[in-house]
Amino acid sequence: MFYLRKIKNEIEYSTAFKLVLSIFNPHNLSSINLNIYNQWNRYKNKDYNNIFILTDDIIVIGVVRLIPNYMEFKKIIYRVVGLSSICIHEKHRNKGYASFMMKAITSQTDKRNFDLSYLIARRQVDFFYIKFGFFGASSYNQTIINSVSNIKVNDKEVVNKFNLENIKKYNKYYNVCYKHCFGKTKRNHNYWNNIKNIISDDKDYIFKEFTYDCSLIGYEISYKNEIVEVAFDIKKQLNFFVSFFNKKQFPLKLNIPLNHKLNLFIDQLDVTYTSRRCSYGGHMIRWNKNNNINKILLSIGRPSLNIKEISPFFNIGKLDEI
Repeated sequence: MFYLRKIKNEIEYSTAFKLVLSIFNPHNLSSINLNIYNQWNRYKNKDYNNIFILTDDIIVIGVVRLIPNYMEFKKIIYRVVGLSSICIHEKHRNKGYASFMMKAITSQTDKRNFDLSYLIARRQVDFFYIKFGFFGASSYNQTIINSVSNIKVNDKEVVNKFNLENIKKYNKYYNVCYKHCFGKTKRNHNYWNNIKNIISDDKDYIFKEFTYDCSLIGYEISYKNEIVEVAFDIKKQLNFFVSFFNKKQFPLKLNIPLNHKLNLFIDQLDVTYTSRRCSYGGHMIRWNKNNNINKILLSIGRPSLNIKEISPFFNIGKLDEI
């Protein structure tokens, strides 16, 4: 009989990791999938407490990994947990094991008193997670700047790469620019160091920091030529935009929430805003059944009126995906 439990040792850790790689990187097992590798090695110590296996104590046929974190919105700190690396060995599929594992792991997250759980559903499992209380919450907001005509660019752009000594400022600007965005994660030094490792390992990522008068005023992170994160000193936003728009090709796509601070400063530009609504897949969340928390009415795809104000949009940043 198979049951779900936490891993106990290095051997089980390795077994679980190999199963995950075989599912998510099946064509080349000798090649480490960098995204999965970074997820599993975000912290120096092996996280036995948050990796669960479906096993009969002889073989492992399923894995699910918990990634605890915090999200902050309107000065409320939410204890959240990402469900990642969810998989069942292909020889044991269509036997009810995936449903059994999901019921067991959501019971665990409820017992641990997380405020909400979230996951990223692959298209192959559309509609599956809604059976366990998850719903598609993300709007996949995108800001597309079609042209810039009234901002003078600087031919002497000062751009630097990621600098560990500037993490405090990165974090400060991130917190300010994403303050009103539900999905903003609480980041510490280790979190930023992991971001640095992701950027260093994956050539599709490019990090730029911008300076003015030898002082850091902002940064951007792009992935495959699309901006996936941007933050800046709002007191020096004009200086930032002079550097930010320099040498950019338009239309410029920014995968940022509609509530991002940048959108407040570009109202004089030609801008297109896009969003999407998908209730049964994609970036999904589930509120804890046991907690008496302030569950947020979300805007999903389009604005929703929450009595006195527009409800927030939920967005998971590219670098926060699990």
